Amino acid sequence: MNITKYVTPEIIFGCGALAHVGESVLQRGARKVFVVSDEGVINSGWVEKALVYLKAVGLDHEVYCNISSNPKDNEVVMGLQRYLETECDSILAVGGGSPTDVAKAIAILATNGGIIQDYQAG
Repeated sequence: MNITKYVTPEIIFGCGALAHVGESVLQRGARKVFVVSDEGVINSGWVEKALVYLKAVGLDHEVYCNISSNPKDNEVVMGLQRYLETECDSILAVGGGSPTDVAKAIAILATNGGIIQDYQAG
């Protein structure tokens, strides 16, 4: 009998959910978090709030925000290089579509190699 188990990421939402971010990534074994966001989210103060919770549980971090509203492949490559150079071991996206897309792409390349075009459908 073949059994496959998929564990989805923890999803915490609602008013005050951000307060759980530090504990959540710490429980997954993070030691240094690569925080991916964009200038708009940074300017809104959400990244700084997330960093407070990471610091509260003793996690080091790097922030990467060199992404546009429609991220380019070179922005992913630059993010991957910085992720590897800074010896981060986990990725946290703070923000919506662009930060989340870039964070996922960096994670794919960091764990599976290749170039982002290798993962293009069809």
